[in-house]
Amino acid sequence: MIDGVLDAEAIADTLLSQLLSGVPEGVGVRAVHIPATGAFFTASLERAGLVPTHELLYMELSLTDTVPS
Repeated sequence: MIDGVLDAEAIADTLLSQLLSGVPEGVGVRAVHIPATGAFFTASLERAGLVPTHELLYMELSLTDTVPS
């Protein structure tokens, strides 16, 4: 907390804690389609015990590039 304002990670941690507190023991939990890069939420998920198993990739092809044959 800085000057009485919670930071985004503290809010994410609190929200995750509340969401996961209602999950019964032994039930699997997944977070899907969470970007791995630049996402502060990834750290909150890992602190909550979730581990990355797959990552999504973002690719683009410029119209000026040649398409491989």
